[in-house]
Amino acid sequence: MRLLLPRKAIVDSPRKVLSLLTGIGKFRPEVRISGFSSFSTVGTTQFDRPERPRRSLLSVPGSDPRKIKKATGLNADVIVLDLEDGVPRDRKDDARRLVVETLQQQEQTQGALFGTAEVCVRINGLETGKLALDDLQAILPLASLQSIVVPKIEHPSDIDFVSRLIAMSSRESG
Repeated sequence: MRLLLPRKAIVDSPRKVLSLLTGIGKFRPEVRISGFSSFSTVGTTQFDRPERPRRSLLSVPGSDPRKIKKATGLNADVIVLDLEDGVPRDRKDDARRLVVETLQQQEQTQGALFGTAEVCVRINGLETGKLALDDLQAILPLASLQSIVVPKIEHPSDIDFVSRLIAMSSRESG
């Protein structure tokens, strides 16, 4: 699971995020900014996965089944199912249900729904409190979730908080 950070910096594992936050100097993962370029610092570790191109990123409102269905036929490198700005406040619960159903369908079709696209979910900002927690609680158990976009990060503790939730969810699911 990857966690998308401000400016779309990507860190692949909650443990790496936690060690980055708690053990500065001991571990610094490679960070990919905007998905196109990367830089590294002393002590950088390569991830044990092949590189994925992120040439095109398609953001789809999680509340619109017609647009989600259309996204399945497009050849984007990354599909972001948006639960935040792309969804009116009064449709947040419906959008969350639709995104969960879509990710479950992605699991049932063994990834055929979106093909080779990386599937991400953009949650509501942590400042929204219950909305963000409800988003995380709904999507974290799903195996087809590949990345989470966390918008409006204000402090390193925001990353730590989401990372701990991911770690707890990973322990509970297996």
